[in-house]
Amino acid sequence: MKLSKKIGIEGNKYKLPKFHADDTFRQKFVKYARWLGKSFPHSLSSSDGLSFCLNRLEVLLPMLLNFVQKDVSGHVGKIFSRAMSELDNDSIIAIKTILNRYSGATSYGKTVIFYNSETVRSGGEITIILPECSAVNDGGSYNVGTRSRNIRFMSIGYLILASELAERVISVCPEQAGEKTVFNWQNKYWDACPPVDIYDEVLRLLLDEEIASIVDFKKHVKSKKIPIECKDKKVQDLKMNQSTIFNQLGFRKVEVDTETYKGRKFNYKAFYQLESDFQYIYDKLPQPNVQAELRFRNLNGNSGVYYDSFNTIVIDLEHFSSFIHEYGHYVDYKHGKEKYSSKKDFSHIVSSYQESYVNELQKEDFWKYCYYKKNKEYYMSEVEIFARAFELWVSNTIISDTPLLQTKEYYKNEFCYKIFGGFVEEVIYYFNNLFGNGEIQAVANKPVQLTLF
Repeated sequence: MKLSKKIGIEGNKYKLPKFHADDTFRQKFVKYARWLGKSFPHSLSSSDGLSFCLNRLEVLLPMLLNFVQKDVSGHVGKIFSRAMSELDNDSIIAIKTILNRYSGATSYGKTVIFYNSETVRSGGEITIILPECSAVNDGGSYNVGTRSRNIRFMSIGYLILASELAERVISVCPEQAGEKTVFNWQNKYWDACPPVDIYDEVLRLLLDEEIASIVDFKKHVKSKKIPIECKDKKVQDLKMNQSTIFNQLGFRKVEVDTETYKGRKFNYKAFYQLESDFQYIYDKLPQPNVQAELRFRNLNGNSGVYYDSFNTIVIDLEHFSSFIHEYGHYVDYKHGKEKYSSKKDFSHIVSSYQESYVNELQKEDFWKYCYYKKNKEYYMSEVEIFARAFELWVSNTIISDTPLLQTKEYYKNEFCYKIFGGFVEEVIYYFNNLFGNGEIQAVANKPVQLTLF
């Protein structure tokens, strides 16, 4: 269930913030927490608001190893003005000192304070929940030594998200029980603390649930803008673009970016090997009648992409091994009258892959399970299954030891490829019948000597 729905947010008037692929854990947390806080359906000082906050504090506070009083059953929540009239002078001064110095809030009228009246004078922690506060210090814990008081404050959004994350991490990774959470560190250090990878993965899953419908919608909306990877660079290596042998191997235009990136020079040796190997296998590959553009560019993390709307293959400069995968997409979209991946005679491979994906995923370790579960729609899509299957066909019947492809070991061990294992013969047979010729076609009539397993 989406976290927003779990806490009673319906018909939200606030738009979800934009999340980016390179956002750190802290950046994602702050954006999501602020949105949850603004959208929280109750006044903090209402009975529902106080009850909710106490419930979430009972989850979060015992997990914080520097929380002085782990038993929060004696804590009560009171609106700021009432707490100020009931607390002792040292507690009042300590609260005002910390809030004025660190919270960034200008008014405390809607703030609520939780404390145990029996332990507060002996150093029991006072916890303050605000509608919103400074992101830099949100969740901070402070000791006011001169008053012998421990003060912790947080926004309602922080409380909602931190308690949910802490709870979910223990659920999926029980060995984390009793260990430090990321919330034991000041939030400016979160991205460098030891457990951040676990919390980041669980936060990704939470966000995936929250924005699933939006992401699914956007996946099916084609952008009218021309992707930057499909545009010509202003500064080009014209000599390389004109001399590369790819111009003679079925591509109507080739662009090779030979600039230095991140101190790494263009790998001419690997590129020439790529050219040589593709020339060697070109006549054995299916060749669409509509010629594509081929570009070698810095993709900033992506290994390769095929834009069917622009009939352009783009290969990252550090991931030449994605070449056959992207060529497989090109063949899928442009070789026949309709996409091969959506035709009936490929559907049995799609079904086998999807079934195997679900069954085999349960056997993977925590990290792979989280990653492949989160991205299952991508990996289980027809077009991606076709491109991956195309890679295996080329690797098993045409060429294997080449920079055009991943290594045999990679295909053997990487989850999204190894699950072809139970029906890889069907994959080889399918492509041999569809594209095979000469010596390749002959393989379809003989036992297949596979290099995958």
